[in-house]
Amino acid sequence: MVPSVNRSRLLSHEIGPGALNFLRVVSLVDALLLVVLLWASLNDRDAAVGVLGPLHGILFLVLVGTLARFAGLGRARWAFTAAVFILGPLASVPGLELMHRSGRAAPSR
Repeated sequence: MVPSVNRSRLLSHEIGPGALNFLRVVSLVDALLLVVLLWASLNDRDAAVGVLGPLHGILFLVLVGTLARFAGLGRARWAFTAAVFILGPLASVPGLELMHRSGRAAPSR
């Protein structure tokens, strides 16, 4: 006999308090990578762009995907996730800091 599992309860515990700190670090590193990537591209540093471009892309996808997961669980707003998707990691750094200080990452149930 398979025990019944409350899926929403299981999902609400998948993202702990350390996840917001992880997201803040990813956001900060990605924002710094973006600044260095822009500098490298403006100064014709093709080798650096070839390395930093994909790295920034992967971190950006992790950032937006994790924010979407937060929003799906009601711990972030979809508007914030959309703003980060449009404006990039430079918008997420102050937004995540506000979430951290306000305790918004706590479940909103």
